[in-house]
Order: sequence, then structure tokens, then C-alpha cells
Amino acid sequence: MPFREATYADIIPASHILARAFKDDGFMGKYLHPHLDRYPGDLQKRYVRSLRAQWASMDAENKLFVSYKPTPDGKGEECLTGVAGWTRRRAVTKPASWSTHAWKTGFTYVNKVDEYFNPDRAADPEKHKIFEKLAPYSKHHWTGSRAEVWYLNVIGVDPAFEGQGIGRELVAWGFEQAKQDGVGTSCIAASGRDEFYRRCGFDVQDGISGDAGPDEELRKEVRGIGGGMVHFWDGGKQPVGVKKYGEA
Repeated sequence: MPFREATYADIIPASHILARAFKDDGFMGKYLHPHLDRYPGDLQKRYVRSLRAQWASMDAENKLFVSYKPTPDGKGEECLTGVAGWTRRRAVTKPASWSTHAWKTGFTYVNKVDEYFNPDRAADPEKHKIFEKLAPYSKHHWTGSRAEVWYLNVIGVDPAFEGQGIGRELVAWGFEQAKQDGVGTSCIAASGRDEFYRRCGFDVQDGISGDAGPDEELRKEVRGIGGGMVHFWDGGKQPVGVKKYGEA
């Protein structure tokens, strides 16, 4: 199924796709949004703001794609079927252009206003702090040669179109781009998706994000959520200089 770079008009339909795809996910659905039974539409609000921020960041190294079902005559689009975002991670962050920086800043304020008037009532704000807690215990995965990768930061296929190879096509783009750049690829898998990523070519599983470090309570919490496996493809090369947690 064909795909293309996302436009601003794609953000809302793409957010509905992600909400449908992840409503039963152990992390995004059940852990971060424990009140979805009361507010079933609010997960989509979260994805609107996330996709808006990704769209504002789009440039040569930050890509947001949508797949679509063509009309019967092949001259238009019947509906969106999937969404994926890829980012080029670097050992030394490359500064954004002034135009990208301006877009990102502007849409940060747009998202803040939107969140004020349309809060995500299904979320548990305290549980969302887990991202900040995990960061110090996860960054070692992307060191050495693995600091230079194309990173799959989001992917979702509308459940109505699963099993048609859409997800694999969206993943394949990042692999082709990585081959051109001479780097690898990486992602963090949602619960139950490890085998999918292995079939797509991520042939190294490097532990669960955040399941390291001295905070045993956090580690137990992470292990209980499900998902979170860190996947890599090293481009057919032996990884060099990759650190374990706590290594200087």
C-alpha cells in the first residue's frame, strides 16, 4: 500500500489511527491512560499533540509518513491506513534550521493551548513522569556506533487494515535510508510487537528500556508494564563502543 510524507491535514485522521492501534497496548493504553474506559476518546487527543509536534519538526532528518488506500481508479486516496515517524539520531545533535526551530516553537504553544482546553482526562499525570525517570537508565543503549541510527519513534496501522504488509513497508523506508547513510536502525517495541520487528530486520534485542540502574522499584514497575524491548539493526557491522549502564 503506498505511503507519502504527512501533511497538516493528516494529523487528525492519523491520530485516530494511533488511538485505535494502541488503546489496548500495555504501556500507552493501560499504563499511561488507565481511565480510557471513562474517556475512550481522550487517547486520540494525546496523539494529536504528539503528531503535531512531529509534523512541525519535519525536515531532512525528521520524517512523518502516512500510508493510504488508493481510490479504485488510482487517482486519489480513499483513506489513511497507517502512520510512521522516523528520526535521524546522532552522537552530536545537529542544530535545526531557523525555520524548523520557529515551527517547533510555534506549535509548542499551540499544543499548550490545546491541552488547556482539551485535557487528556484518560491519562494519569503521575505515570507520564516515567519518561523522565527512564531517561538516565536508557541512554546507554544509544552509545558508540549505535548513537548514529535512524530511529523509529512511532508506527501504527489501523486495525481494519492489519495483515496487509503496511507496517513492514513503513519500517522498510528507515532501513533503506540507514543503508544510504551507512548507519543502523533502532526502535522500542510496544507490547506483543517484538516478533514483528524481528521480521522487519531488527536482529539485535538489547534489553528493556529502563530496566537497569539502582532504582529497583522503577525496574519492577517497568518489567510489569510489558513491551519496551530495545531493538537494533547494526547495518551488517559489528557495533563499536556501545556502553553498558554505568560505564564511563
